[in-house]
Amino acid sequence: MSETEQNQPEAQPWSDPSGGDAEHPGSQDELPLRMCRKCSTETRTTAPRCPMCGAPYVHGVRRLSHRARIGIVVGSAVLVLGGAGAAAALKINHDNAVNAQHKRQQQSAQVKRRAAEAEREAAQRQKPSTERVILGMWPALFARSTVGASSGLAPGPT
Repeated sequence: MSETEQNQPEAQPWSDPSGGDAEHPGSQDELPLRMCRKCSTETRTTAPRCPMCGAPYVHGVRRLSHRARIGIVVGSAVLVLGGAGAAAALKINHDNAVNAQHKRQQQSAQVKRRAAEAEREAAQRQKPSTERVILGMWPALFARSTVGASSGLAPGPT
């Protein structure tokens, strides 16, 4: 190795001479400025850990407390039950409206049937029936047949 190579700082495998790294080439100004939560050092880097203390920049997802989880479950249950109650109320209201409409239609049909029946009865009373005509004519026919039988013109009942 030559003396110039020994005096130069050792190049890190992830950096390039232009100031950027292998994933994000370019100047240092393009890299995001990150602040370590542990040592409070500000560094322009894309690494997942602080170069000074090694603490991760991104922490794991914070879990909700037991109380918060219970609150979410209870709140969700209240919303679901409230929605189910509202749906049941709407269904009952709709069913009642349909039943009332059906009842009105039945009453209207019954009124129409009664009116048609009354018209038929009135028509029956006004025109004589075949039985009435025959029964009304029977005495006259019977009287003629007896008159004719006594005179000998027509044979009558014996």
